[in-house]
Amino acid sequence: MFKIFIMSVWLLLCQKLNAQINITSQDSTKQESKKNDSVIQKDSSRTSDTTEALTFVEVMPVFPGGQDAMLKFIATHTIYPSEAIEKNIQGKVYVRFIVKSDGSVRNISVIRGVHTSLDAEAVRVVQSMPNWIPAQQNGKPVNVQFTLPINFSLK
Repeated sequence: MFKIFIMSVWLLLCQKLNAQINITSQDSTKQESKKNDSVIQKDSSRTSDTTEALTFVEVMPVFPGGQDAMLKFIATHTIYPSEAIEKNIQGKVYVRFIVKSDGSVRNISVIRGVHTSLDAEAVRVVQSMPNWIPAQQNGKPVNVQFTLPINFSLK
């Protein structure tokens, strides 16, 4: 029954994230020259640890400041790529990563992309996240796999 509760909470969290993480071209007020133009499917500098990652745990990892702080972080740090604006490219990029037992974000990959420029930007933003509060299982910090949908829309 506890696993069903955790799964329900996880699904609700994903649905809330899915509905609230929307990046628009108007949110992208920073200069695009700051972004890395290369497409990044995985951050090879962050993939050295091969320790197993769990999917469901007693205490899920938390972005510093909670979900609202994560949504704000993503919205303020995302730069809508000019190529995507010019070509009117929109859509939802699903990024998978591991929140390590020390809170760091590693093994970042796009599991469902839209366009190379949007995919690369979603990965770049996740790479720039600060350390999370790590997940716990049996009172000990553990690695957890996390999937985050990021919606890019032009208004």
